[in-house]
Amino acid sequence: MQITQEIKRVAKDVLYGPRIYAHRIRQQLSARSAFEIVDGACRYAMGRYLGPGFCFTAGSKIPDLYSTAYAISLLGLCRRLDWLDARQKDALVEYFAAHQSADGLYRAENLNTVQAEVGQGWGYMHLLPHILIALDYLNATPTMPFGFVNRIFQSTDPEDWLDAIFSEDYLEASNFFMNIQVALQYERDTRKDDKAAALSGRLNQHVLSAILPRYVGNLDQMSVFERSKKAKTIYHLLPSLCYDDLLPQKLAEGVTRLTLATQNRIGSYGVCTMSDACEDIDSTYNLAILQRQVPTPEIAASLQKALHYMPVNQNRDGGFVFRRYTPFCYGGAQVLSSGRDQSNMFATWFRVLAYAFAERATKHQIDWHFSRLSGYQWHPDAQGATQ
Repeated sequence: MQITQEIKRVAKDVLYGPRIYAHRIRQQLSARSAFEIVDGACRYAMGRYLGPGFCFTAGSKIPDLYSTAYAISLLGLCRRLDWLDARQKDALVEYFAAHQSADGLYRAENLNTVQAEVGQGWGYMHLLPHILIALDYLNATPTMPFGFVNRIFQSTDPEDWLDAIFSEDYLEASNFFMNIQVALQYERDTRKDDKAAALSGRLNQHVLSAILPRYVGNLDQMSVFERSKKAKTIYHLLPSLCYDDLLPQKLAEGVTRLTLATQNRIGSYGVCTMSDACEDIDSTYNLAILQRQVPTPEIAASLQKALHYMPVNQNRDGGFVFRRYTPFCYGGAQVLSSGRDQSNMFATWFRVLAYAFAERATKHQIDWHFSRLSGYQWHPDAQGATQ
């Protein structure tokens, strides 16, 4: 099985590597500045505004919750929220509020797929952290508390829950952890919920003592697939740990060594040269967020190389692709589908976010506005997301 996977990886590099190089050369011939990259992405996002929300791709006719959260998070990150007027911002807050259920999750008919209620890498629990970031940029808060979290821990301790979910697919489990932990830290910090604070603390401590150490050792014995999957898993564990300033030095150094080993020869991260948006943000985040704790020159060199590569994935319309030469469908939802080499709102937000973390850690030419909330867009330098 492992040999078959290695053959597939090599085949992908042979098939797509030269095309990536050619595309990269074309990009260099008409190189754009960081400001032009960001401005183009934000203009692409504004072009997806339909009212009251945003849609996924050019030509889409229906707004959706995911794309709306991505667009607001992107505009907030890039300090372009003033491109929306007060009426539009109020309508966006109302749009989110109209879709919140009694258990605190946000649901919509056009996102109802088989994964919506049970998926962790996509679905309604996964959607919540994105909407929290967007609402904070809009200076708003959720109407309902997050009762869905209480259901999970009614009959199990947080430590037993973690052991159970990480005994199966650890990448999926890391998404589950992040979805729950972001909700708990929000309740703790915004609503001053003591029960949420206790649960959050126990989850983080068990991850530090029993979960995270599993993924940072024996680097030389890992295949390229294992390295990539473990780096992506760690990406979902780090935000809540770093947000609470809990990561020990030894673990930080282990995460750094593993993540550095996921970079490809042209600057992308992951299994093959033609990386996807998740592979690139996951490794970029791990390195950028740990740079101060592990001040090694290898991190800066890796992120500089990544910055040089990232614009390969930006189209002329300013948007980004999830993976070059590949169509994309997120969570099986038709409204979150894009064609081969077509820009979409998810990839545009995620790839600009990766660019922001790498740029902040190296050049620091752009005044990024990171989120103050635990989760995808938090940065130690964040001063508050509302404007």
